[in-house]
Amino acid sequence: MSPSAPQGDTTLLPSSSGVRLVLIETQQPGNLGAVARAMGNMGFSELCLVQPQADRNHNDAKAMAMAAYPLLQQVRFFEKLTDALEGCHTAIGFTRRIGRQRREFLEMKELASFVQTARRQQEKVALIFGPESRGFTTEEANACQLLVRIPSTEKCPSLNLAQAVMVVCYELQRKQWQFEEMSRSGAATIEDLEGMYAHLQETLETVSFTDEQNPVRIPRVLRRFFNRARPTKQEVRVIRGLCRNVLHQLKNK
Repeated sequence: MSPSAPQGDTTLLPSSSGVRLVLIETQQPGNLGAVARAMGNMGFSELCLVQPQADRNHNDAKAMAMAAYPLLQQVRFFEKLTDALEGCHTAIGFTRRIGRQRREFLEMKELASFVQTARRQQEKVALIFGPESRGFTTEEANACQLLVRIPSTEKCPSLNLAQAVMVVCYELQRKQWQFEEMSRSGAATIEDLEGMYAHLQETLETVSFTDEQNPVRIPRVLRRFFNRARPTKQEVRVIRGLCRNVLHQLKNK
């Protein structure tokens, strides 16, 4: 007999609003529980199941979900994929088969930015994962506006369902965490950056770390590096503090 929902804290897990995960015909209770745990780890909570074969109350589901087990008690069930996508603006399917419809594919590296833009526009995005034993049917693939292939090795190309969910959820939240960290610390302004570059230039000249034949080469490399890194105000202050300390030590030798 399958266990009932655990006693104790069944508070809804925090949600990453605007994102819905949809699993099609999930077969293994352990996978179902592991998916819930991955979602809980990354802050997602909206889960829809289309004709699941796995029992969410199975011991394996409970064991794999751990603290995220309450999430399994708030899932919604559907007979058709189209019904599970109701209210969504974009449906993104994950598959290892590229197929012929290359125009429909979104690179994994582009996924987070795409979803983040949609969330800023208050659009709902569905992330769709097929069953463990097969890929999408033609009908299921046609329900997706975009398809994404998670890069993997040729010798072992298929990811476990829960692994795929974790990779995708982490990729989405990593982008969000970076944005939140930038927001907390405050992005460096152009004035902040130019002040730092001037300070770095003075330090380079003082320690004679220059290229006499091409004086702009090293400063250009540093500019490219920091522009790519997009430092915060706090990080700029640390770099300038380092420059001040180096210059002070050299001038007081």
